[in-house]
Amino acid sequence: MFRTDPQRPKRTVQYYNPEDVWNYIGGGKRLAIQWSAWLTHTRRDPPTLQELEADLRRQQRVLANAAMIEARDRAEAEERLRIRQGDTHRALEEASARAQGLLEHPAAGLKATPPDSPSLQMDTSTKGLSPASTSQPVEPPAKPRVLPPKFLTPATPRKPKAFSNFKLPVLDAEEAATGQGQSNAAPRANSMPEQEQAQSPASPPPAMPSRPPSETESWTPVARRRGS
Repeated sequence: MFRTDPQRPKRTVQYYNPEDVWNYIGGGKRLAIQWSAWLTHTRRDPPTLQELEADLRRQQRVLANAAMIEARDRAEAEERLRIRQGDTHRALEEASARAQGLLEHPAAGLKATPPDSPSLQMDTSTKGLSPASTSQPVEPPAKPRVLPPKFLTPATPRKPKAFSNFKLPVLDAEEAATGQGQSNAAPRANSMPEQEQAQSPASPPPAMPSRPPSETESWTPVARRRGS
């Protein structure tokens, strides 16, 4: 059986009209926050009428301020939209007036060409020339000829390299004479043994002495027992 806490007795609210309870349970009305705090034991004493009236006035003031802010924002948005639409309408009117003026006076648009246009410059330059000079075509300036780079391929012939004889540096007279004598003597000394070898006949190698069959050494494998 459910028992209530003696320190927290059950609190209820009696409506003046008993049928109003359904408006708060299933309808759009709700209890004030002070009554909800007292019913849930988060408030010690029930709210007074003065406190409820002050809270009601506060809620009405907040709602009025919110409505005022919303109205101001709505007016600003409408003003921005009106200005944007006015600018668009003005731009369309100016464009239509300009197009109507061009249709009525088409030559006015041709006279409005800038003075520094290439067509006017060509006209002013050709007015001061004679008919003979204007009839001759003007050749454009010659462009510098640029050769394309050459690429070497395996089939491209190679240019032969130039070889020059190597020359020793010039020495003094004595060093040159001694060096020339030593260079002449060295080939002569080296050429003498070669000439002697060329003149002497080639001698055959000496023959090896033969032995009789009795003196030839022989070797016969002998089997040995394991462990001996």
